[in-house]
Amino acid sequence: MSTIRIFFTLPFILKLVTASEKPLIEPGEVRTYDLRGVVEKLRPEVPAAVIRHEEIPGFMEAMSMTLRAKDAREFEGVHPGDGVTFRLHVTRDDGWIDLVKVIEPGQEAVGDDGEDAAQE
Repeated sequence: MSTIRIFFTLPFILKLVTASEKPLIEPGEVRTYDLRGVVEKLRPEVPAAVIRHEEIPGFMEAMSMTLRAKDAREFEGVHPGDGVTFRLHVTRDDGWIDLVKVIEPGQEAVGDDGEDAAQE
């Protein structure tokens, strides 16, 4: 039986946040969160990574989502399956990560069908 995975992108989440009656993030405000997660896929052309991250209390449930970095060097030495720490910055209109650090080298992420998830 196959599993359907839904990946949320940060711009999608930001639209949900700003669509509420009371904006959670004020114009000009930058929120910063120190997080942990597991890299599921790298997207060097963006540069971004799909990361399954922990819950951000009061802001976002734990989920897998594409997180963009402003500098591709953030992902040097990072591979699918690695446990990482990183800092997430969120504004009303944008979001990005930095300070990506491998804390637990992992094995290549493998999908439910046995295919290498990093190559999908």
